[in-house]
Amino acid sequence: MNTYGEARGRKIIKTRAEGRCEICQRPSTLEWSHRRSRAQGGSWSSANGLGVCRSCHAWCEAHPVKADACGWRIVSRDTPPEDVPVWLAPYGMAGWYLLLDVEPTYQGVPAPPGTLDGEPPHRPDWVVLPRERV
Repeated sequence: MNTYGEARGRKIIKTRAEGRCEICQRPSTLEWSHRRSRAQGGSWSSANGLGVCRSCHAWCEAHPVKADACGWRIVSRDTPPEDVPVWLAPYGMAGWYLLLDVEPTYQGVPAPPGTLDGEPPHRPDWVVLPRERV
């Protein structure tokens, strides 16, 4: 568990996201999105946060179960965030990753059971998968 606080977590996520929403990959002003909410004991660790655009943040808040299936939210698990796979598409490399509090800040992992390797089980309508880009 990260004990360095909000400033360190925000700095790591800003670097990791490179000005693009970590869900839809659109250039955006980013908001911090806790995967496990603060009310559920979620920390400011980079493994527990995503840099997301306002639209994706609102979608995750409105669809917590669907967001949980993608790892964008951690709704009811006791598993630490660094052990919960999350679907991302950094640099167009869509897949499942573990978010880490050390460099490199993410590590590719096999798709969770019942999901496809390169696709999230749910997604906002505006999220375009790399294979769908023209």
